[in-house]
Amino acid sequence: MKLNNIKAAFFDMDGTIVSFTSHTISERDIAAINKLRERGIKVFISSGRDESNIKKVLDKTLEVDGYVSMNGNLNVVNDEAVSKYFMPYDDVKFLVDASDRFGFALSLFTEEGVFLNRIDDRVHAVHDYVEVPMPKVIDFNKLDLSRIFQMNTYTTRAFDEEHLVPYVKNTVFKRWNDDFADINSASTSKLHGIHDIINKLGIDIKDTISFGDSENDLEMIKGTGISVALGNAMDIIKDAATYITKDCDESGSAHFIENYIL
Repeated sequence: MKLNNIKAAFFDMDGTIVSFTSHTISERDIAAINKLRERGIKVFISSGRDESNIKKVLDKTLEVDGYVSMNGNLNVVNDEAVSKYFMPYDDVKFLVDASDRFGFALSLFTEEGVFLNRIDDRVHAVHDYVEVPMPKVIDFNKLDLSRIFQMNTYTTRAFDEEHLVPYVKNTVFKRWNDDFADINSASTSKLHGIHDIINKLGIDIKDTISFGDSENDLEMIKGTGISVALGNAMDIIKDAATYITKDCDESGSAHFIENYIL
């Protein structure tokens, strides 16, 4: 059965359309997603990455209509910022101070770019794994901590749950890697950003579809009209999705698009 009502599609990147093996988007996925736009379906990237890193990966191979970037904290339609959300200052300050106290690496996402406070083995491992450029290392005292979109901590889940999570009441930690977590305001998510975008475009949520694989996709997978978990997705994503497709390395997104939409 073909899904004929889809008006907007939202794709996570890493582990969904960007392979952790090749660090690229397959030609099959590119062709299928481009065909969606030819059908008049709006296509958006929905990622924990910032906009500049999203664009580097796409590198003119995939045309999109905008971005839900930094897990819904900066949302863009046709190069126009539809909405911006910053993390609660007190939680940001606590995490920056905790990083200094315990000596773990932390990155901050700002309007000027992404910055690190230090580089260690976990930072190298994570950035080698996803092939994302290493952010510049700076003194966080030079940043306005009231205007932070997102944070990344290079720590384990066990460390976070003991030393960090209990002390930041308005902040959530979401993982796709054992040595790394996205940290966001509890009041925002990819789904929040999706609503901002479709409200701008006059599209109903029931006419949307999302594709994802990890914890930061959960609200999106639960909240869009149709949702698709990749075969390599975490169990919580598979349990919440409408459909499960093949693995990212098998062009699972394209497989679903070809069989259910085109």
